[in-house]
Amino acid sequence: MKKTLTAVSIALALNSIGVYAAVSIESTATPNTRSIEVIEVKAQKRTQNVQEVGIAVSAFSGDDLRSMGITQSNEIAAQVPNVTIGNNGGSDGLPLFFIRGVGLTDFSNANSGPIAIYSNDVYLKAPRSQNFALFDIESVEVLKGPQGTLFGRNTSGGAILFNSVKPTDDFEGNINIDAGSFGTYAVEGGIGGALTENLNARLAARYSESEGHQDNLFTGDTQAQPKKWAARTTFIYEVSADLNITATLEAGSKDGANTAGKFRGIIDPATGGLCSPKHSQTYTCMNALGEFPVSDDPLEVENNLVMDHTEDYSSATLRLDWDLTDNISFVSISNYMELEAFQADDTDGGSTQILELFLDEESDQVTQELQLLGQYDDSSWVLGMYYLKDSAKANHDYAILQEFAPIFNSIPTDTLVDYVQGALGGLYGLAGSTGVFNEIYDQEVESVSIFGQYETKLSEKWNLTIGARYTDEKTTMLLDTVLDANLLPFDVNGDGSADMFLRGAIPVVHLDDEVSDSNLSGKVGLNYQIDENVMLYSSVSTAFKAPGFNTSAVFSNNEAKSFDSEEVTAYEFGVKSDLLDNQLRVNASIFSYDYENMQVYTSRVTQSGVPARFIDNAAEGEYQGAELEVITMLTEDLKFQFGFGYIDAELKDFLSETSVDPVTGVPVVEDLSGATTAFTPEYTANVMLNYYWEMQVGLVDFQVDYSWQDEVYHNTDNTPYKMTDAYGLLNARVMWTNEETDLSLSVWAKNITDEEYVSYTSGLESLGILNDSIGLPRTVGVSLSYQFN
Repeated sequence: MKKTLTAVSIALALNSIGVYAAVSIESTATPNTRSIEVIEVKAQKRTQNVQEVGIAVSAFSGDDLRSMGITQSNEIAAQVPNVTIGNNGGSDGLPLFFIRGVGLTDFSNANSGPIAIYSNDVYLKAPRSQNFALFDIESVEVLKGPQGTLFGRNTSGGAILFNSVKPTDDFEGNINIDAGSFGTYAVEGGIGGALTENLNARLAARYSESEGHQDNLFTGDTQAQPKKWAARTTFIYEVSADLNITATLEAGSKDGANTAGKFRGIIDPATGGLCSPKHSQTYTCMNALGEFPVSDDPLEVENNLVMDHTEDYSSATLRLDWDLTDNISFVSISNYMELEAFQADDTDGGSTQILELFLDEESDQVTQELQLLGQYDDSSWVLGMYYLKDSAKANHDYAILQEFAPIFNSIPTDTLVDYVQGALGGLYGLAGSTGVFNEIYDQEVESVSIFGQYETKLSEKWNLTIGARYTDEKTTMLLDTVLDANLLPFDVNGDGSADMFLRGAIPVVHLDDEVSDSNLSGKVGLNYQIDENVMLYSSVSTAFKAPGFNTSAVFSNNEAKSFDSEEVTAYEFGVKSDLLDNQLRVNASIFSYDYENMQVYTSRVTQSGVPARFIDNAAEGEYQGAELEVITMLTEDLKFQFGFGYIDAELKDFLSETSVDPVTGVPVVEDLSGATTAFTPEYTANVMLNYYWEMQVGLVDFQVDYSWQDEVYHNTDNTPYKMTDAYGLLNARVMWTNEETDLSLSVWAKNITDEEYVSYTSGLESLGILNDSIGLPRTVGVSLSYQFN
C-alpha cells in the first residue's frame, strides 16, 4: 500500500495538481457565459480566492444541490472524493460522516464523531441534529483534514458547513415543487427583502412526505416514510454603517415510520454452520432460531414492529458583526438549540421479537463564539473564544428475546433449567438473557477554547500561516441500567450450561463519573505561488477530540467506562492550478495522518452470546491518501467535472481488552491491529457532465452524474458479513429554464440502473442475525421551480 501511495504522490507532484477547495461559492460569470466559477472562501474567517488558500475543501452552491437532487444533509457525499456517509437507522436515522476514513459509527445521540457539522456557523453537537433538510441553501462546504485551529471542537477529521440564503435589500424569492416515485412529493420556498430602511428579512420552509418504497410482508402494508417539515426565519438589522445584527429562528419536525431494515441470516440450513458472506447476501440463510427471510427481495421487509419515529427541534441564533475600525472587526455568534426524539426500531429485522429498541432522547445546547479579526497590508489575523454547554438525556428500552417471554413466564423457576437445556436445545449458548434492559443516562458536556491564527506574506512568492487553539473540556455522566428479566441464566459451575436463574428487576449498571482533558493544537502552513495560475501549498496541523463515556446499549459495568481523548498530527501537500486561460482547473493533494489513542467504536460477542458495544482507544492509526479534482469547459457549452480519491487506513497496536463477559466474567480480547476503519473505501470516483443548449424559448441543461465507491466494511473488526461490495450510482436530469418568466421545469432520474446496495449493516451475530439498511432503488420524477423578484 505504501509503495502504491508513493507512486501516486510522485505522479501528483509531477503533474502539479492539488485539492479543490471552497467554503462559499460566488460566481462572477454573467448568466449566459459558460466558464469555471471564480470561487471565494471564508475558510480562514475572511474572504479569499479559493486558489490562493492552502486548505483542502470541496463546496457546492444551492443550485448545484438542486441539480443533483440533494435535499438532506446526509446525501452530500456523492460528488466529493474520499467522503462517505452511513445511515444508522435508515435515511432519517443517525448519520455517520466519514472524511478520508475518519469518523465514528457509534449510534448514541450523546457522542459526536470527529467530523464537526455546522449550520450557519453554529456547531451541532447532537448527532440526531446533524441529519436535517436542505432548503433555501446558499452553499455547502466540506473541509477535509483536521481543523483544530479555527474550527476546533470535534474536528480531528474535518468539518462540514451548511450556509442558508441571507436576506438582502432586494425583494426576491423562489418556490420549488418536486414529485417522484413511491408517492413522494415536496414543496419548498423562500422569500425575502427589505421590511424597512434598516431591516431585511427572509422566510424559508420545506415540507415533504412519501408513501415509501418498502413492502412489509408481515403487516401487508407499504412502509411509509416520516412526514417532515422545517422552517427558518432570518432578520438582519443594520444598526449603523458599521454594525449589523442577524437573528435566525429555526424549527422542524419528523413524524411517521423509519426506513425498515432487511433481515439477513448467517447460518447455513444444510450444515448448521455459518453461511458464506456471499450466500448470506442472497437472503436464503437462517438465524439461530431457524427463521428465514420470507423474501430475497431487498425491498420486501417483514418487521413485526411499527418503526415509529418522531423528532422535533428548534434553534435560535443571534449574530453581531461590528467593524471597529477600517482594519479590525468583531463577530459574536450566540445559539440555543433543543431537540426531542423517539424512535422504535425492529433491530432483528424479522417477524419475531428477538431484539427491539425504544429510544426516547432529548438534548439541548448553548454555544457562544467571539471573534476579533484584523487585516493590515499583506497580513491578517484572527483571535477568538468558543464556549459549549450541552445536555443529553435518554431513556432506552432494549427488549431481548421477548418472543419467549410468554413461555418463560408460564414455567416455574425450578423447572427452567431443564426446559432450556432440553426443549430449547441449549438456548443459553446463544443468548445471555431474555427481558428488557432499561438504560437511563444524563450527560453534560462543557467545553471552552481560545484560538488564534496569523497569516502573512513573506515575499511575492511565499505565504506563511500559523495558528493555535487551547481547549479545556469536561464531561459528567450519570447512567443506570436495570434488567426486567423474564429469564437471566448464570453458569455457576462454569461448564457452559445454565444452572441458576433470576427474575424481576435487577440493577446491572450504575455509573456516576466525570472525565476531563485539555489540549493545545496548532497549524503551520506554507504556500508558494509559482505564477498567477499555479500555487503549491503544504501544512502540518494537529487536532484533539476530548474523552467521553460509552452510552450505547450499556448492559454491564465493564462497558460503562470512559474512553480517552484522541490526538492527530496531519501532513498535507497540494497544488492548485487554473490553466488554459482559466478553462481548466486541475487540483490535487496528498496527505498523511498519525493518530494517537484513536477513538474507535467496536462490537463484540461474549462467550455467553451477549453482544457488547463500546468506544475503545486504538493505540495508533495511520492514514495516507490522495485526491484529484478536475473541472474543464470542453467546449463553450460542455462542462466536465471529475473527482478521484484514494485512502490507505490502518489501525496499529489495537488490542481491545475493555469488554468482559457479564455472565462468566472472562475478558473478551481481540487483536484488531491491521484492520481498516469503517466506511473507508480504498478508492472513490465521481464524474459529472453538463451540456447547455440555447433555444429561442429558453435554456436546456442536460446533466449526467455518476459516483462510485470501492467496497467498505461497516464495522471496525472488518467482518465480511458487514461489508458492501463496490457499487456506482448513475443519475440524470434535464432542466429547461425560461429566463423571461424565471420558470424552470426538470425531469430527473436517480439510480438509473436500479443498483442494489447496502448503506449500513448492524448485527446480532450471536443469534445469527444481520440487519441491512438498503439504499434507494431507481426513482424518477419532475420538478417545477419559479424565481421571482
